[in-house]
Amino acid sequence: MTVLRLDVELPFPVESVWQALTDRRLLGEWFLQTDLMPVQGGVYRAYPGGDLPGFTAPFDMDVIEVVGPTRLALRWRGEQLHADVVWELSTVAGGSRLRVSQTGFLGIAGQVRRAELQRAYATMFEQRLPALLARQEEAAALPTRWRRSKDIYDAADMPRRPPAVAVSAGAGTARPPAGASMTALAPGVRPAGGPDSRTPSAAIPDPLTPSAVSPDPWDTGLDDGAAFAAGAHPDLAAEAGDDGAPLSGGLLARVFHMPVDRRLRLLSAAGAMVLTVLAVTAVATLVLRSPGPAAEPVDSAHGPWSGVQAGESAAPSAGARSASPAGSPSASAAVPPAAASAPAGPGLIEAAAPAMTVLYRTLESWSGGYIGEITIRPAAPVDGWSAAVTLPAGATVTSAWDRIDFRPDGARVTFTPQEAHRRLPAGEDFVFAFQVGDPTGATRPESCVVEGVSCAKR
Repeated sequence: MTVLRLDVELPFPVESVWQALTDRRLLGEWFLQTDLMPVQGGVYRAYPGGDLPGFTAPFDMDVIEVVGPTRLALRWRGEQLHADVVWELSTVAGGSRLRVSQTGFLGIAGQVRRAELQRAYATMFEQRLPALLARQEEAAALPTRWRRSKDIYDAADMPRRPPAVAVSAGAGTARPPAGASMTALAPGVRPAGGPDSRTPSAAIPDPLTPSAVSPDPWDTGLDDGAAFAAGAHPDLAAEAGDDGAPLSGGLLARVFHMPVDRRLRLLSAAGAMVLTVLAVTAVATLVLRSPGPAAEPVDSAHGPWSGVQAGESAAPSAGARSASPAGSPSASAAVPPAAASAPAGPGLIEAAAPAMTVLYRTLESWSGGYIGEITIRPAAPVDGWSAAVTLPAGATVTSAWDRIDFRPDGARVTFTPQEAHRRLPAGEDFVFAFQVGDPTGATRPESCVVEGVSCAKR
């Protein structure tokens, strides 16, 4: 069994470090690409990028315990990997302390991989993680305006209508509004009607005056609807060319010459309409689609995992075998017929034994071996136990964990616990695993027995 431990002092609060340890988006920046979430009982997956030694292939991560924001316990399962990993946080002066501990199996070349993982952990926890936390702290200190995404449109940045245009002497003659009188006026002479006249000619500046302010071209005295109907809306006025003739292009030209804020609102409304049509079409397709033919039920007594061909009887044979635990030849327990004929299929089948329930599964397999796992759930407290597996010729057990001894005797291998796991409480699962080197290509033992109870397979 390999043990790794690393303590890292971080000048950041526990809450910030916990977020970096549990946020899948932040984990991808300093750890590995993963869909991990701090949900106890969840099963997630990590995908190494190839830039860190020791991580050779994708692996599963079982969330065993979550105590936020101080403790996260995981179980990693993958190619040549079966380990329990714990991340613990504590508050210290000036920040927090992160303790990383890992125990378990790291493959056949365990010592080499242990050294590689130590280098990888130093890179991740001592370099990448502090750098990420520093960037997060700097981003939080920036003003809100600078932290806003560039993709978000802000109305505060929208161009405004131009101010009234100042016309000075000698600047040329400005084009009067449409319909304005072009009657020439003598210098200093105002048109009939006095200074309060509302006629367009009143907007012509006095050439003897140093400067005069022209009226706002957007101020038509009408609301938007009336101005649009009368052709005096500023958007329509923008479509006129130098000669006063309307620009060609119709609707597209109008959209092009609209102010930025109006154009964005129009595009947003059009996009919402398109999305609505697509959503309604998708819902209608799902509702109106005719269901396909129902799948035929699978006969559990016949099939590829039952060991019984069509036309044969699935009844168990009368000669059920019995097994006795190693170290006690006189003790024996008959294997129930149902357990002896249980199909080796992927479904979960519990052995019908009053003393305990025993399950076997293959955690992973590769060319030349596999890792097996046995789960024991006693119905009553157990003080001392043993398990035995039968392997094909040429296969050997190379290791077992955690705190499990094994003794080969020909094709039969017996597992016995050390003192820490000798006593098993009632109703609780105890799990141990072992690795098998098998040149035959098999992915599970030929038989598995714990205290006379055959292992059910899943």
